[in-house]
Amino acid sequence: MRLAAYLSVEDRLERADAIFVFAGGFPARVLAAAELFRNGYGRVLVVDRDTVPPGFERLRALGVEISTPSEMERHVAVQLGVPGGSVEVLPRASRNTEDGVRQLLTLAEQRNLRTIILVSSKFHTRRIRLMFDAHSEGKARGIVYGTPYDSFDPQDWWRRRDDVRRVVFEYQKLLNWWLVGY
Repeated sequence: MRLAAYLSVEDRLERADAIFVFAGGFPARVLAAAELFRNGYGRVLVVDRDTVPPGFERLRALGVEISTPSEMERHVAVQLGVPGGSVEVLPRASRNTEDGVRQLLTLAEQRNLRTIILVSSKFHTRRIRLMFDAHSEGKARGIVYGTPYDSFDPQDWWRRRDDVRRVVFEYQKLLNWWLVGY
């Protein structure tokens, strides 16, 4: 069953200018990114800003203390040993993966970040590779890294309902990107 294996790609790790955490997959993605940072693989950790769920702003207006997903990821990274000054959150919420890639590449150009480790869930790595390569135009190099804290198993995916759903949705997203883009 190589259907799921196609979705999962990973490059050889090497030191980079930055480590980027794609939105979603909390806490597995930020766990891996913080570990990479602590092991000296990057000098800055960039967190994708996720959209906030419906009703979120209403909760804040009612005085409920609640963190956005990107605030939680930043907080977790700092607690895991990444200095606060080394964690940056994208300036605006990403509408989707491709928007996150575009924002990251804008930041990379502004900050002269030439090599970036792209941290996500294993099932999401093929699409990230394709989008990053399509938009970077050789100006930056992405090193794709699937978090080891992700439970997705591309060899045994059909046995778990969550993994079946991930594979089906990921192929839908890939097909959408190949046909019409976002």
